[in-house]
Amino acid sequence: MDFSFKKSSGFSLPQAISLEWLETNGLGGYASSSGINCHTRKYHGLLVSKLEGLPDRYVLLSKLEDIFFCNSDPYYLTAHDYPNFLQDGSFANLEEFSVTTHPYFNYQFEDIEVSKEILMPFNTNTILIKYSIKGAPVACKVTIRPLVAVRNFHTLCRENSDIETKTVDCKQGISFTPYRGMPTLFFQANTKFNFLSEPLWYRNFTYPKEKERGYEFQEDLFTPGIFTFELSANLPVQEIYFSCSLNENKQELTQIWQQEIERRDNLEATFTGTLLQKALQKTAQSFIVTTPSQHPSIVAGYHWFLEWGRDAMISLPSSDRYSGKEDLCLEILKEFSKHEMQGVLPNMLGLTPEQNSYNSVDTSLWFAWAVQQYYIKTKNIKAIAQYLWPTLKNIYLNYKNGTLHNIKMLSNGLLYAGNKDINITWMDAKIDGVPVTSRHGLQVEVNALWYNMLCFMVYLANNMLDSVKHPLESEISLLRKAFRETFW
Repeated sequence: MDFSFKKSSGFSLPQAISLEWLETNGLGGYASSSGINCHTRKYHGLLVSKLEGLPDRYVLLSKLEDIFFCNSDPYYLTAHDYPNFLQDGSFANLEEFSVTTHPYFNYQFEDIEVSKEILMPFNTNTILIKYSIKGAPVACKVTIRPLVAVRNFHTLCRENSDIETKTVDCKQGISFTPYRGMPTLFFQANTKFNFLSEPLWYRNFTYPKEKERGYEFQEDLFTPGIFTFELSANLPVQEIYFSCSLNENKQELTQIWQQEIERRDNLEATFTGTLLQKALQKTAQSFIVTTPSQHPSIVAGYHWFLEWGRDAMISLPSSDRYSGKEDLCLEILKEFSKHEMQGVLPNMLGLTPEQNSYNSVDTSLWFAWAVQQYYIKTKNIKAIAQYLWPTLKNIYLNYKNGTLHNIKMLSNGLLYAGNKDINITWMDAKIDGVPVTSRHGLQVEVNALWYNMLCFMVYLANNMLDSVKHPLESEISLLRKAFRETFW
């Protein structure tokens, strides 16, 4: 949703640090930080990417140390939290922080206005940062130090001797490959600069949100060197576009920026309804991704969720059906249905089918609910019959007769699942391999979903003239009575 905070309205430093912004690229990658670009989580970063052949995401470019110099006075445009010291990123000069099309930061240094904008182009592992300097009466400069982590987003980076410090020239920039087996990072700009190779480590960045959660919370970041951009005096506006990408950009950065802005504007023009409905449709786009195998999917959430079956099915109607993307909704349902095994759908999609996690009782039932929501909107029973009905029947028959994780239908129609050593509901936290909350047996919400699925299947079977309708009707009658007696 769009929002704007201004100094004139009492925007405070604690408030700025508590706010978070998010940019996504449709590939499962993102950029994110706080309202003063001070990372508060290990999951924050400017280029966090889903890499082919590797699980999870990777924080590649963590942040920048970008400084505006005027009359030799340095003004930091990114905040850093160190032990017992907060470099606040010139918060006293921050006039506005807003997120409309993308994150925007506006600073005032006496008569000079400096703005910083951050944009992640769609369908590419690239981050763009745009600086605009207005009204500089004297020659000024901007310096940029990329600070890289190159690590799994669940871990932290510490100073080490394995990192490669050599840089290589590329079109309007430099590149370097920090570690063997990791991608090359390309740093490019739209205008003339001087690059000074100065490899060094910045130590002990602090992430307070991780400290609150009881995790390791300090990190070292590496910089290959510093980019310097000289600015002339008395020009109305001077702009710097700076990028970090996993591929060398052959196109001008200004064109990439403009094309992405136009794409977002055109997309937003298709949203309908109230302001709230339009805002929700806009937000929903951030969660729809294309996997490395080129299949559509849904990210369960940011920052640390991936393609989780349960969460994908729960959010699918809101993300697609209510956004006018019914065809995409169907494609995602079809993709998940391909991974059904003995009636169980994966609670997490792996890089290969062999790596899928079949560890939940309710993902399959939420799948049935998502199909139901798709039907309510589209009435497309033909597509359901062709692509999804066989999966629904497999779920029903396997759950009825008994399948993985001791999932089975009892003689009274209720669904039983699990044992004391496993947790296959949404309450799935473990400590040392032991369930925190043991919920084996008869779970109320699982049986509510089971009842809903059976009722929906009766409706479909009646329209498809499928004989499975008859046992379903008798089981529903038993289940209705047993549910009241057991749970009410």
